[in-house]
Amino acid sequence: MIWVPCGGCLVTDEFHFQAEPNLPPVFVNRPGEPEIGEHIWIDNSVQSQRRLGVRIRDENVEQELELHWRIRQDREMVPEWAAVPVPTASGNPERDVDIFINADRLPRYTCQRLELVVSGSFIPELIEPEYFAFVVPEDRSDRGFALWWIWEGEGIDTPDQNWLQIAKSCPALDLPATDTVAGGME
Repeated sequence: MIWVPCGGCLVTDEFHFQAEPNLPPVFVNRPGEPEIGEHIWIDNSVQSQRRLGVRIRDENVEQELELHWRIRQDREMVPEWAAVPVPTASGNPERDVDIFINADRLPRYTCQRLELVVSGSFIPELIEPEYFAFVVPEDRSDRGFALWWIWEGEGIDTPDQNWLQIAKSCPALDLPATDTVAGGME
């Protein structure tokens, strides 16, 4: 065995690396899809399922995200929600994901509110409807919201007598004042 002395230095200075800021994900309009906050007409006599493509922008490109969504008919209703993993972005801050709305479960000539929330900090294992937007306490700002209005019926050709019923049936916005909804609504 040969022993060879090696020269070197010992660094005693502290180096502080800036951690990547955890910016909240946000919904952005996806080309070819209804803009956030717009009305979506679904005629279940023509199609039983409607695909809606949504786009999420998250500057934390390596963060794993999950999308929760539900359809709400009125403010007292606490509907079940569905969870969809958001595909990774491969270095791109924009990620696309599709959700599928079963039109046959929507009441005819009634306005519904499609609510979406995305986060990388949802509390795992929560499945109760009232926990739709719960995230771990340390990351309360790590979520983004979006909504669309869904009207089941013939769309532009909906008979005039049903327009008033549809307009009256739209649920009011009742999100907490601290939450911002994509599309400029608060």
